[in-house]
Amino acid sequence: MLALVVVACALAPVSADAAEGPPPPAHPHPTPAMTRVIDGTRTEITTQPGAPLVVEAGASTTPTEVARDFAASTLASAVPGVDNRPESLIVVGATAASGRVVRLQQTVNGIPILGGETVVSLDAENRVVSATSEGVSARPTSTAAQVDGDRARAVALAHAVSMWGLPQRTLRAPSPELWILDPRLIDAPGPDRPIPVWQTEVTSLTDSSLRRLVLVDATTGKVALSVDQNHAVLNREVCDSGNVPGADEGCTVPVRSEGDPAAADADVDSAYAFAGDTDRFYREVLGRDGIDGAGNSAFGGGLSSTVRYCPADDLGQGCPYENAFWNGAQMVYGQGYAGAQDVVGHELTHGVTQFTSRLFYYHQSGAINESLSDIMGEFVDQWSHTTTAGAGVVDTDTPAVRWLIGEDLPGGAIRSMSNPRRDGPGLDGSTAAPDSVLSGRFVTSEDDSGGVHTNSGVGNKFAFLLTDGGSLNGHAVSGIGLNRAAQIIYSASLLLTSAADYRAFAGALSTACHSLVGSRLTTTDDVIRDTDCLEVDDAIAAVQMGAVRTRAAVPACLSNASPTTLFGDSMEGSARHWASVGTREWFYSQDQNPYLIDMRYATSGTDNLWGNDGNRAGAPGMAMRRGVKLPALSAAAPVSYTVRFNHAYGFWPVAGGPTADGGVVEFSVDGGAHWRGVTQARWARAGGYHGYSGVMAAGTDNPLAGSRAFVGHSAGYLTSRFDISDLAGRSVKLRFRVAQVSKDPGDPGDYGWFIDDVSITSCPALPGPRITAVGPGNRSVAVRWAAVAGASSYQVTSIPDGRTCTTSRTRCTVRELRNGVRYRFRVRALSPGRETGVSLSRRLAVPTARIVPA
Repeated sequence: MLALVVVACALAPVSADAAEGPPPPAHPHPTPAMTRVIDGTRTEITTQPGAPLVVEAGASTTPTEVARDFAASTLASAVPGVDNRPESLIVVGATAASGRVVRLQQTVNGIPILGGETVVSLDAENRVVSATSEGVSARPTSTAAQVDGDRARAVALAHAVSMWGLPQRTLRAPSPELWILDPRLIDAPGPDRPIPVWQTEVTSLTDSSLRRLVLVDATTGKVALSVDQNHAVLNREVCDSGNVPGADEGCTVPVRSEGDPAAADADVDSAYAFAGDTDRFYREVLGRDGIDGAGNSAFGGGLSSTVRYCPADDLGQGCPYENAFWNGAQMVYGQGYAGAQDVVGHELTHGVTQFTSRLFYYHQSGAINESLSDIMGEFVDQWSHTTTAGAGVVDTDTPAVRWLIGEDLPGGAIRSMSNPRRDGPGLDGSTAAPDSVLSGRFVTSEDDSGGVHTNSGVGNKFAFLLTDGGSLNGHAVSGIGLNRAAQIIYSASLLLTSAADYRAFAGALSTACHSLVGSRLTTTDDVIRDTDCLEVDDAIAAVQMGAVRTRAAVPACLSNASPTTLFGDSMEGSARHWASVGTREWFYSQDQNPYLIDMRYATSGTDNLWGNDGNRAGAPGMAMRRGVKLPALSAAAPVSYTVRFNHAYGFWPVAGGPTADGGVVEFSVDGGAHWRGVTQARWARAGGYHGYSGVMAAGTDNPLAGSRAFVGHSAGYLTSRFDISDLAGRSVKLRFRVAQVSKDPGDPGDYGWFIDDVSITSCPALPGPRITAVGPGNRSVAVRWAAVAGASSYQVTSIPDGRTCTTSRTRCTVRELRNGVRYRFRVRALSPGRETGVSLSRRLAVPTARIVPA
């Protein structure tokens, strides 16, 4: 896909009144734009400084018409492969107050593209101030659905049952709509090409905190993506569910409405007062009229809240309910959660986002969604500093708790915006969040919908630096104050597409600031200045918001030496080194499979292996046809042997615990007569790169139930490697298996396992320690060896029991052995960044110890 940012300098404001002065001159023929390609998926276009872009005069008269014409003409060449004709750009939103920001939905054959949007900002004279566009880079092979909507709905419901463990009769899902998904556009796992999907949202009839967006592949019938939609943490009305489990959270019988006196109830009065403060902040500081921008809440009614909500106890969430969420129409609070002003502002801002950028609640776009709610919630908390008349609710935002989120919650603060690294219960750093994009704490896994509540720390730290000032990563920022920071961040949020990442947010912040230069703030006579934009740029640099996160490359050799390849298979061409074993569920992607679906998803070339995660219990595999002979170890030229492969996976889940299905790797040294699984120690000895991610659920009909495996979703391709040095001198065969439970006939399972670029290599290693003595004792053996230059530690292993002893010395006692059993011992030399050196126990005729009875 391509993402474009068109920026013009010295422009009219996006959402504030312009300062008095002569209008900028018209430029019917603006200077050509400069194009800079950043990487293979993003392009930025920046105009020459001087003037807004002017769309040639024609039938365009309204902001929406100008925006459509501009997108169709100017952006079409930059976003190829999609319909950018005016009739294919659907207007999905515009600012109600001024009509100056127009949001367009891109389509293919009339089918909308998930995350494929164009946002155009215009000044009062309908000249283009800025535009942002993201779209797929090519048309899908087909937009026709091979799986009908009813079948997709059934799949989505079955998936929700497996996720939540609730009876299907307690769930609901509307008829799905056909969309186009390109996983690359939203950082989702899956083939790197656009595909048609059915989209629906599954909700619970007994627990309104359960909302899940499910995308079902319209070709395969499998779940392509599943994302939690619970955004947890004036005409006002407040209802009270009284901590009754399963009571409807909808506010239909309010206990306090607009203009009513205080209810003498802390939860009710706090929800009422703080909703009013949030509404007042948006109106007075940001110039926004209500959640939807037109003076209304989500459905044109009042600003509604329900307090003391408790879900049905199907999932054991407990009562009182310890959370709060925006349910798409109103606020819902557990007991005590309406008493935190920043939490109220946070959740109501999710409603604003729903009506503006509609940020996808997944990975970086979801983190920005969460961060905007944190930012605006804290801004409300800091800005109000008043006692709400007649409500008995006092603002407690003292300097000691400034920039803490949820300090008034029953359990105390849950996040620090000034120092995200303190994030977590009690702010003890136990679940610290990143303060920059390149931080080691930045989440790239699928946990928490891609780390939406953790990676929000980047945007939070930006807001703190821009408001109060500070320094980070060598960049000093002078704070510009709350009012200016709030206006810039809010204006930037209007320019984001639903699939925006932090790089797009950085561009929007810079664009918004320059667009607002010279404009008055709504609450003061102060104006935003050019120097403010310099601070915006410094804060962006401090949190590395414009940086690109990439997974660290997995080295072929830990020491970065050049490996010797003993076996390598890219799965391309006619060579067939692998054969399906057991139930026919493994295939070469270039071959036709029984499901008649294209499962090409490779890291090199176009082809790969694919193991289906189906609905029949078993563990079908794909095994090497012939073994690979590993040369014997040599003291003169020590080496280690490693298996390395690229893979992506998605396996069927189990409610509230480990997944039911998973992928395992096995090896054989006797031609396939017997197979052994790869242990955690083997992954660790090869550097610990992406070993097994979890444990398959026990107590199922999965033949490998309870075993360690690759489980869940990999979020794209990974590279894994494990050590087989101890198999030197033998012929080794590999096997990949998808272990799965039986499912209802209507459950298609998950995508399964994609494997590419499998290799067996040797790398230079530390010399193997020379064992000098073995002394038997009672249930123990003392082993001594000669020191190895460069080794920082050693590990002794007993064979066959596998007992180990690790030490930095040259002697160690292996304990818990069995008396009367004959053992062999192997010593490994260890050093960070070096391949392990293995003792040549057989070649050196290491003494075998006989453990004598006590």
